[in-house]
Amino acid sequence: MLAARSSLYKKKGLVLTNSVGIVDEDYSGPDDLILLSLKNDSTLACHIYKGERLAQGILVPITRAEFEESSRPLGTSRGGWGITG
Repeated sequence: MLAARSSLYKKKGLVLTNSVGIVDEDYSGPDDLILLSLKNDSTLACHIYKGERLAQGILVPITRAEFEESSRPLGTSRGGWGITG
């Protein structure tokens, strides 16, 4: 995962446009680049210089689940997607 450094907004007025970036586990080839999409929320021009630290990586373990298809009904629907009232 990629998250903005805590000082990014205070020092530069910048925010990551998607708040947190998710990098897929297979995105690991020699030509793969991780790019940041930034938005300038201030009214001032912002300059970014080579080597500046704008974001930080967070390593998250991947848990895999196994599913078994059932032939019997699971009961009444609990709703979902905003239809529970």
